[in-house]
Amino acid sequence: MKILFKNILESGFSCDFELTVDESHVPGPVRGVISIQRAANDTFYLSGSARYIEENDCNFCLTRFSTEKTVQFSFVYMPLEAMNNNVEENAELAFDDLDVCFYKKEEIDVKGLLREQILLNTNMYPVCRQGCQGLCTVCGTNLNVEKCSCVKLEVDERFSKLKELFKK
Repeated sequence: MKILFKNILESGFSCDFELTVDESHVPGPVRGVISIQRAANDTFYLSGSARYIEENDCNFCLTRFSTEKTVQFSFVYMPLEAMNNNVEENAELAFDDLDVCFYKKEEIDVKGLLREQILLNTNMYPVCRQGCQGLCTVCGTNLNVEKCSCVKLEVDERFSKLKELFKK
């Protein structure tokens, strides 16, 4: 989905969308709303939100689970020439500069923007639920489903002092 800036009126532009992104952990559509406001000097304010289902494998028990996610985004789009005119050598970025994007053509690719926001919002260490017990290190049984009768190895005696710390 591409939006042409020249078609955006002074009153702005808003629309609902439903897209698919090419990410294996987002199997279904991404739904949301996007709005763009025109500002001075060919600058545009883009904001919106998107909802989607994220599927992951738990890092502890390897069970597949789904989570509904919502991501909010907000950007300032400026023409590329504005960046070239305001470049200072050894300039430092301010926090607000991280939300500024530049456009070369008179359009933006909303699908690419959404894909980027979904990747930034992806859980890097997914766990199916709080208190997940994981897998038995001996037999591989999912300890959330059933108990196993494996004999757990004792801790190396060199680490026995560390065990006392956990008792406190």
